[in-house]
Amino acid sequence: MKYFKNTHKQIGFSLIEIMIALLILSLVVAGMGQFFTTLKNNTRQQENQLELNERLRVAMTRVTDDVRNAGFITPKDESLKWWITWTDLPTLTNNPIIVNGASGAADSLYIIAATDKPVAIVNNQANPGDASLKVNNTSQINLTGRSLININNKEFARVISKTANSLILDTVPVKAGVSDLKEINGSAINNPTLNTHLIGSPVFVVEVKKYSLNTSTNTLQLITYGSNGNAVKDVMNGITDFQVQLVSGNNKHLRISLSGISDEIDQDTKAKLNRTMVTEVVSLN
Repeated sequence: MKYFKNTHKQIGFSLIEIMIALLILSLVVAGMGQFFTTLKNNTRQQENQLELNERLRVAMTRVTDDVRNAGFITPKDESLKWWITWTDLPTLTNNPIIVNGASGAADSLYIIAATDKPVAIVNNQANPGDASLKVNNTSQINLTGRSLININNKEFARVISKTANSLILDTVPVKAGVSDLKEINGSAINNPTLNTHLIGSPVFVVEVKKYSLNTSTNTLQLITYGSNGNAVKDVMNGITDFQVQLVSGNNKHLRISLSGISDEIDQDTKAKLNRTMVTEVVSLN
């Protein structure tokens, strides 16, 4: 009997080898999937943090810029309250003015300053004693919240009447409890200009602004009195707290705290991110 030797070699992988390879491959794929999921979550978390930090930074910059400008071309000291009689402010002896919220609630901050750019230009020389001021435009001036003006950084006046190119002025402020020339029997009378104002002299409006928190929408809001009524503008959403304090009793040195919340839930904590930004700022005027 003859025996034949099998000379054929095995080709390919055995079933066991294939199963082992598939097992290793599945472990690698699972590990890579977990890696990319973690990477995605970490990336999104960093984006949430960056978005929240940027939101707080933008809002803080807006507030601090206005605080630095407080008092720019405005009546000083006590006379401020004699000129501005049309707001709900509790006091006008300081500028900026902090109104603290009750029981730790968000604060409000009032800032009074002239517009950084002129709202009108004198187009006919005004001399002491003139009853009116001729200007190129009166559209940004009204008889209520935008009635206090400054002419060429030399003279304050309240506008009591206007046309398209003319302003009737009262240059004597009302002093509480003092009988002056400004009002007789409740009616404003004209007190003419006290200085010479050359053609081209700039005219500024003194504005009152109020920063406050709308807690129902978590929105920091800015009210500009007298601008389109009392114009309310959303400064930034996602703001949960707004606190303002004086530093060392200095009326010009403020510590401002803004707290915010992210739009999306953090995957690690399963909650929205919360951040607080604190800065100190000094009014320059």
